[in-house]
Amino acid sequence: TAICTLSKTPAPDIVVVYTYGGLTPHHFYYQEDGTITDKTYPPYQQFTWEWIHHWIDNNVAVAILDVPDYFTANGIGWVSSFYRTSADRRRESLQAIDLLATKFPKAKLNWFGISYGVGDAINISLVNSQLHKIAMASGCWHVLEDIDMFHQGQRLDHYDVTDSKTPVLIVQHEKEVWEKARDQMSKTESLLVVNDVSQDDGHFFRKRQKEVITAICDWFRDKPIPKIIK
Repeated sequence: TAICTLSKTPAPDIVVVYTYGGLTPHHFYYQEDGTITDKTYPPYQQFTWEWIHHWIDNNVAVAILDVPDYFTANGIGWVSSFYRTSADRRRESLQAIDLLATKFPKAKLNWFGISYGVGDAINISLVNSQLHKIAMASGCWHVLEDIDMFHQGQRLDHYDVTDSKTPVLIVQHEKEVWEKARDQMSKTESLLVVNDVSQDDGHFFRKRQKEVITAICDWFRDKPIPKIIK
């Protein structure tokens, strides 16, 4: 497991631990000019990378908590969602939080999980930690009966947001607010994203990434945010 920390400011007031969607580890490479690129191989290219700059523009430090490379090294080629809710992953997450608290002693630590990364956010929400707040976006709150438990191990029907030890914000596109999501969103703070895109694009907040990320950063900073982004 690796942590890649990106920031425009040396003393950010907010640190965001970022657990991304997709099914494979990131592979970060430093270029000769000092920039970093993501070389995750197709067909599982991470959609996360395309909107990292929106986070950086909010003057936060983004700490991308990767998943262990052994999934790829052992020929598996993808990371099961079951791993994201395991005791091993929770232990790694707590270690990452402690490391970041030492590195950024004056900053508030927060967690953002999107898609499969929501499994990580849920996992860490169930224990006490140094986290200030947790945001969960594009979670698969519905149950897919035709997918076995190993591949869909992060099924969120087992989770109740009221069990969280940390304040939670649920962010969903209108096209992914099924019954379970609606139930959980009614129990905590939530942000609904509304625009006319396909369901897949809604999952990624296409054309609304900047507004969504800015609102989440405001929430991390204890500022008021809208209930709906249109």
